[in-house]
Amino acid sequence: MVDVLETADAWIYDMDTHFIRNEDDVRTFMEEPYRGRERLLAKGEWYLQAGRGVQERAPADLEGCLRRVRDEGVAYALNFPDGAMNLNLIRDKQYLAAYCRAYNSFAADFAGQSNALGAMAVLPFDNVPAAVEEVNRAITQLGMAGVFLSLRVASVLDGIHGHEIRAASF
Repeated sequence: MVDVLETADAWIYDMDTHFIRNEDDVRTFMEEPYRGRERLLAKGEWYLQAGRGVQERAPADLEGCLRRVRDEGVAYALNFPDGAMNLNLIRDKQYLAAYCRAYNSFAADFAGQSNALGAMAVLPFDNVPAAVEEVNRAITQLGMAGVFLSLRVASVLDGIHGHEIRAASF
């Protein structure tokens, strides 16, 4: 594990950074039969707008991320999933659950390489059993910091089964 705190005079806690990743990073963790899909996620309008020019500013590799963290004096960077704003618009519940598991495995693996990085999990909110299972795995097994919740799916937690997901989160 890389300890950035020992190599930098860092005191800033950046609680809204983003992994800039390509689909192959997540694909590595994707289970069959989904791994072979040409595109893992469709790129929605939010992602396209947010992604303009970001590749030049945000490195995708661990060394680049840690260099950026060190250069900016950041002690800890909590990373949120890129492109997750439309994640729960995927209609295939089994595929969505598989994608969430793969993304969370990737993000935990990436962030777990340095004490200067943390990661937020994604959940298939419209598939309650899968969401409950994944929140438990993400927090207790993968050591993720929490769960990312897009405003577009916030109403799910107020729905009839939302209490099951909330209860599993604590």
